[in-house]
Amino acid sequence: MLKPISEGMSDMEEVLARVLEKAMPSPDEREAINEAGMELLSKVEAVSGQVCDIKVRPVMAGSVAKGTMMKDPDLDIFLLFPPDTDSGTLEKLGLEIGSMSLEDPTKKYTQHPYITGRFRGFQADIVPCLDIEKGSRVQTAVDRTPHHTGYVNSRLTKDMEAEVVLLKSFLKGIGAYGAEETVRGFSGYLVELMVLYFGGFIPVLTHFSSLEAEGPAPGGCEEVRPENIGTAPLEPLLFDREDLLDQAPIERERYPDMFRNDRYIVIDPIDPGRNVASPISSQTLDLMIRSCSSLLGRPSPGYFHPFMKRPYRQEDDLQNDMKDSVLVSVPLPEGDPGMIMSQLRRDLIKASRELVRGGFHNVRMRYLISIPIGFPLDPNYLKGRYVWEDKVDHPGIFISIDTDPALLDDDFVHSGPPIGNKQCDDFKSKHGQESVFEQEGRLMVRKKRTVREAGTMFMKYWDDASHPSGFREVKASLHPRSEGGTAWVRKVLRYGPNPWDHPPRW
Repeated sequence: MLKPISEGMSDMEEVLARVLEKAMPSPDEREAINEAGMELLSKVEAVSGQVCDIKVRPVMAGSVAKGTMMKDPDLDIFLLFPPDTDSGTLEKLGLEIGSMSLEDPTKKYTQHPYITGRFRGFQADIVPCLDIEKGSRVQTAVDRTPHHTGYVNSRLTKDMEAEVVLLKSFLKGIGAYGAEETVRGFSGYLVELMVLYFGGFIPVLTHFSSLEAEGPAPGGCEEVRPENIGTAPLEPLLFDREDLLDQAPIERERYPDMFRNDRYIVIDPIDPGRNVASPISSQTLDLMIRSCSSLLGRPSPGYFHPFMKRPYRQEDDLQNDMKDSVLVSVPLPEGDPGMIMSQLRRDLIKASRELVRGGFHNVRMRYLISIPIGFPLDPNYLKGRYVWEDKVDHPGIFISIDTDPALLDDDFVHSGPPIGNKQCDDFKSKHGQESVFEQEGRLMVRKKRTVREAGTMFMKYWDDASHPSGFREVKASLHPRSEGGTAWVRKVLRYGPNPWDHPPRW
C-alpha cells in the first residue's frame, strides 16, 4: 500500500515511501498504461484474424496483466497458438503478426524468435507460444507464461502489488533484475513468487540477509569464475502451503540433486520440475545477499531504481593502486547483448584455464564495459552493473587479470613419464641425459619459460584462439600499468563501487 510521507516514520518507512512515489505509476499513468495495453491487444487480435487461418488467441502477460508494473512498463502480448501447431508455422505467423502490430519492429530470440517494438510510446513484445493445458509438457519455455500470469493473479493482493514494485525497484537499482544473460538475475515472475512466499518486501530482505555469501562480490564489474564450486544448493523453496499450492511438488530431498548446478532453488508452482531461480548466478546471489544486509542496516533510496542511475559515470582518473594487475581491452562487438556477454564469459573462462596451464594459479578475471558519455547503448546492457560512462571514443570491454604469482619464475619443472615406462628413453633422448632427474617416481626436467607475464600469455591466447562468432575479428590491446587514462578502470575493476558502500544520497 502506498503510504504518504509523514512525520514519525522510521527511516526505512520513509525510504520505501519515497521509492514508491518515484517507481509506481500514478492512477492516471496506470489508466494510460492499461488503455494502451487493451488497444494493442485489440489490434493484435484484428491482425491475427487477417493473417491466420487457424485460431490464435492473444493475451496480455507480464507486469501489466498482473498489476505489478513500474512506471513506463513493457507491454507483453502472447499469441496462443493451438497446441498441435508446428514450430515453423508458429515462428512464421508469430513474426508476421508482431511486425504488423508494432512500430519499429525488431526480431529477437528466446528459444524461438519474437517481435519487439513500440506502441503508443511504450516498449512492447509480441511472443508466440502454444496454448497448452496447465501441467502438460511444454515445447518452449514461454508456453508456461500464461499459466504464470493466472497463478499470480489468483493469489496476489492489491497490497502486495506495491511490495512487488519495491522488490523490482531494489533489484534494478543493484543491477540484479532480469533472467537474461546480460544480468543472470531475478525474473519478474520470480520477484512475484518471492513476495507471495515471504509476504512482502522486508521479509524478502530478511531472508536473503540470513544467507551466507560465497565470496567477496566484485562491485561495479563482473568476475569470471567457476560457478558453485564446492557449494551445495541452498534449501529449496516449495510452494506447497495450502494458500500457494497449485501443482504438487516432488519430494523435497530430490531437488538438490536435480538442480545440483544451481545454488538457489525456487520450484515453479505450476511446473514442479523447473527451478525458476536457475538463471541466477552465484555472483548475482552474493550481490543480493550483501545488498539486502546493507539496506536493512542503512536504509537509503540510493539502492533503488530510479534513484540509482546506470550507467555509472566516471569523469576523473583515480589513483592507480593495482600494481600487480594486468589490464586488457577489446572493442565491444556488435550483436545481441545476451549473445555477446555469454560469448565473452566463455572466452574468458578458456583464457583463465590457459593461464593456469601456463603456470599461474588463483587466476581472476574481471571485466566492465566502458562507453562514451551519452552513447546510446542497447538498454539490455544497462540492466547489468558492469557498464560505465567515460570520456572514451568508442565502446570497449576492459578486462583485469590478477594472478599468483604476478610474474612466473624463469624456469619450471616439466613432468615426464613414470620411472620404468617404455617412454623414458625417448624422454631422456629428447631433453638430454644430463638434464633429466628423478622425483616422486617420475622423470623430470627443468625448462626455461618463453612467457612469464600474464598479460603476454593472455595476448598470445587471444591471438591464437578460435573465438566465438561475436569476437572472431576482435583484436585485444594490452595496457601498460603506467597509462593514467585507464587508472580509474583498474580501480573499479578491483574495488567496486559496491552499491552498499556509497549509495547516492537523497
